[in-house]
Amino acid sequence: GTVPAKMSVDMRDSLYSREKETLRLYARRLTTDEIAGRLGISKGSVFTYVHRAADKLGVASRKEVLDACARYDLLCPGFPTGLACGMPGIR
Repeated sequence: GTVPAKMSVDMRDSLYSREKETLRLYARRLTTDEIAGRLGISKGSVFTYVHRAADKLGVASRKEVLDACARYDLLCPGFPTGLACGMPGIR
């Protein structure tokens, strides 16, 4: 899949806070093991959160999820750049 050209309001509002938190950590270039440790969850749960986010956004991979989040300002809404919320490369 590819990042959708438009993001519906339903898609934009569909990500749960734990899914966003997991994606923010991936955006900061943490590994799956590091994310699991930081959040106190299993690696399987990390993968589940990313998979659910991908399904909701209509994409297939973690990279596409992060691209969609950057394109549509889903992880740091209202900030001019990702640096404002500690995520280099995410706008």
